[in-house]
Amino acid sequence: MKWLLMEESGLKRRVGLFDAVMVISGDMIGVGIFITTGLVAATFPSPGGILSVWLLGGMLALAGALSCAELSASLPLAGGDYIYIREAYGKLMGFLSGWSSFLVTFSGSIAAIAVGFASFMSFFFPILGADNVLFSMTVASHPIKISTGTIFSLLAVLMLSGIHYVGVRQGVGLQNVLTTLKVGSLAAIIVLGALLGRGSAEHFRPFLDLSKMTDWSLFGAAFVPVVFAYAGWNAVIYLAGEVKDPEKNLPRSLVWANLLVISLYLAVMSSTSTACP
Repeated sequence: MKWLLMEESGLKRRVGLFDAVMVISGDMIGVGIFITTGLVAATFPSPGGILSVWLLGGMLALAGALSCAELSASLPLAGGDYIYIREAYGKLMGFLSGWSSFLVTFSGSIAAIAVGFASFMSFFFPILGADNVLFSMTVASHPIKISTGTIFSLLAVLMLSGIHYVGVRQGVGLQNVLTTLKVGSLAAIIVLGALLGRGSAEHFRPFLDLSKMTDWSLFGAAFVPVVFAYAGWNAVIYLAGEVKDPEKNLPRSLVWANLLVISLYLAVMSSTSTACP
């Protein structure tokens, strides 16, 4: 098999099942769940509408994960989408897919997460706020402002990239710690919302507002940020060449991680809907 040749080229399978689950879960649980909940609630101001759109987004992510589970088990090579598209449609399409991911998809996502991280940190450290501009310039008639938050975002990306560059175990170890903290923060929101949020079953009434549920423009406006919050559901396929026992661990990690995140997101939505009238 081709993945045996990949192992001979230097990649070592050191990522276990727990590590793979943490990689996917950590990639999914980013700034999305923390910044999109209000947008969705404002669009669908009914508990049933909020839960429905989050459940549908989760089912979409799970459907993609099940597809990738089959593909990754058959082709457990590092590269993810590039590998599958190359094998299905040829080297040119694989090449274009790989470079579009590198130049657009992943770089854009990393930038959005870094900016969101700096924005949240500015709550505790105001110096990182976007208003604290260090210098500005104009490039092709477009003003560009460099703030302390911009510098902080760049340093965060470089630091995390450096840790992953050192080695697989260092990168996976850091990912496990960060994902555990993120899962813990969501669990805290769920518990505190249920215990301290003046919750009441009355807050679920009316459960559905059918006039808004049948408005496709409103549904689309709510669904887009939900899809963003579930992004990363296939993260482990890009390092499939480093996962132990890939035929078993890749499908299991994809399914378990997605089910974990879907459950957490729905629990957060239920807890906040119960706590707030």
